[in-house]
Amino acid sequence: MIYRFIPVFSIIVLVILYAPAALGQDTPVCAACGEKVSGDFFETEGVYYHAKCFRCDFCGKPIPDSFIRYQGKNYHSSCFENNIALRCDVCGDIITGKYISNFWGNSYHPEHDGKEIQCSFCRRFITGEMIEGTIKFKDGRHLCSHCVPTAVFESEQAKVLMREVAGWLADFGLKVDPRPIEVHLVNKDALRRLASGASKNSQGFVDVEVTQNMSGEIQKQSFRMYLLYGMPRAQMIGTIAHELTHVWQLLNGGQDENEAISEGSCNYSVYLVLQKIGTDQADFMIDNMLNDTGAVYGKGLKQIKRYAEANGLEGWRRLMKERPQGSGMQMK
Repeated sequence: MIYRFIPVFSIIVLVILYAPAALGQDTPVCAACGEKVSGDFFETEGVYYHAKCFRCDFCGKPIPDSFIRYQGKNYHSSCFENNIALRCDVCGDIITGKYISNFWGNSYHPEHDGKEIQCSFCRRFITGEMIEGTIKFKDGRHLCSHCVPTAVFESEQAKVLMREVAGWLADFGLKVDPRPIEVHLVNKDALRRLASGASKNSQGFVDVEVTQNMSGEIQKQSFRMYLLYGMPRAQMIGTIAHELTHVWQLLNGGQDENEAISEGSCNYSVYLVLQKIGTDQADFMIDNMLNDTGAVYGKGLKQIKRYAEANGLEGWRRLMKERPQGSGMQMK
């Protein structure tokens, strides 16, 4: 989400001047035809035009009276309002001054942000033609018509994706056998109930059950992965990658007490996997992750990304295995 400003424009009344009375010895030339100004002429912002040469920069027809000058060009008011002016993609009104641009190229007034219904995953506003085909879940989430076609509603679909993600993670040296991991798709309310302390934006988590003998030796480990149902494919893949990296961390020495290293590493796995997908939704997720200013998930990702780029994937894996507890780790 990027805040931008649009220059203010106003309607200007055309005033025709008479050359002999208005011009001195240094006769200017018409900006349109290049000939010296003579007879009736018009001047705006130090630029001169013959009255007959003063035309709309959109339709090319003469401007007989009022006009709008915008970014150095002149327009009929109707041509500007109907074809040039930036309009809000939510309410349709002309935008002047401050406005917001999102990843998808939409522009809208700041006052709409947080007040109008948006897709819970791609953050597009659900208005106009977007309303048709939208799904509203009982837990309050909305899935727009762009995201519906790839949404995952069945655990079997998620299991197939988990095997695919596990293969990609193996390419990065994070080998996790997905076969013993149970997969359950749940709604938002159930996810927060099952994952005590999970944030309101949580989309998945892994529940680990460990059985030990009297000597403290691990006899059995079981993993259950809970995922939000209805997530678009790219979002589901990213969430699975994040949670499988947590599994890898647990199987290779446990998770670091420094959340920035632990969660930042999981998000780095997501970043690597999403790059393999190469879809608009994946690019949107990467953009969100890299612009996240949160101390754990956002800054943690940026730290791990810099560290991995400087030390390679092997250095990154070694960092997660050694678990330096944060205090002795230099990640610049």
